[in-house]
Amino acid sequence: MEANPGEAPLERLKDFRSLGINRLSMGVQSLEPDLLKFLTRIHSQNQVFETYEHARNAGFENINCDLIYSMPGQSWEIWERDLLRVLDLKPEHISAYTLTLEKGTELYQFVKKGQVTMPEEDQTGGWFLKTHGILNSHGYSAYEISNFARPGMECRHNLHYWRIHPYLAFGPSAHGFDGSNRWGNVRSLDQYLTQIESGNTPISMKESLTQKNLTNELIGFGLRLNEGIDLAQIPEKYLNQFNTNLESAREKWSDVLILRDSSVYLTKKGMVYTDTVGVDLML
Repeated sequence: MEANPGEAPLERLKDFRSLGINRLSMGVQSLEPDLLKFLTRIHSQNQVFETYEHARNAGFENINCDLIYSMPGQSWEIWERDLLRVLDLKPEHISAYTLTLEKGTELYQFVKKGQVTMPEEDQTGGWFLKTHGILNSHGYSAYEISNFARPGMECRHNLHYWRIHPYLAFGPSAHGFDGSNRWGNVRSLDQYLTQIESGNTPISMKESLTQKNLTNELIGFGLRLNEGIDLAQIPEKYLNQFNTNLESAREKWSDVLILRDSSVYLTKKGMVYTDTVGVDLML
C-alpha cells in the first residue's frame, strides 16, 4: 500500500496492518521545504518522520521510501543530506528516481517557457553513480535502475511488472494485463460502481500488443534490471534480428554492455545510458 506523509494516522495504519497489508511505500520525495513546494507536495519534513514512526508502531516491518533527485534548485549537498537522513531510518527498501520531463505536464510547460531549467545530463549521470555508491555502501543493492533493497527485500510487486507477467485490475483507474492485452478501468468511482452493479464491464480502454511490442518491452525493462534481459524469452522468430542488433550494440557499448550465459545486462556506468542502449537493441 502507498501512503503520503501526513495523511496516514497511526490508528488507520494499524487497521490496514490488521487486514493483512504488510508492505508500506511512503512518498517522501524530499526533505527540503522548497523542493517539496516545487513538487506540489503538501507534507512537511516532520510529517515524514512522524508517518514513518507511525508505520513502525503499527507493525509494518517492510517499508519503502520514494525519493527524487537531480531536480532544479537541488544541490548535491541537499540531496546527499536527505538521502543520509532517510538511510538513518533504516527502511527495508528505497526507490530513488531522477526527475524526468514528460510532455503534457505542468513542469514541461515551465521548461518550455524558460521558467524552469532542468539539470544537465552530465550532472544527472554523475549523481546517479554517486547515489548508487552511497546506497550500496549502506547495504542497499540496486536490483533495478532506481530501486534498492536490503537482501531479500526486493519489491515483488514491481518485479512482476518489470518481468512483464500478467496482472488483474480491480477498482477505478486500475490497469490489467493478460500477456497479450492491456486494459484500464474508468477513472470515476461512481461510474465504476454503476458499471459493476449493472453487470457491465468497467473497462474504458484496451490495447492488444503484438509479439514484437512485447519483445521490445522485454528488452527495455530487462536493461533496467540488475538481472538483465533473459535471452531465453526472446521469440525464435526475432532471434536473428536481435542478435544482429546485439552484435552492433556490443561494439558501440563494449565497456558497459555485458553478455554472460543466457542474459545481457548493463554495468552501473552503463545504466546511465539505458534508454539509448535500449533503442539500439530494440526490434
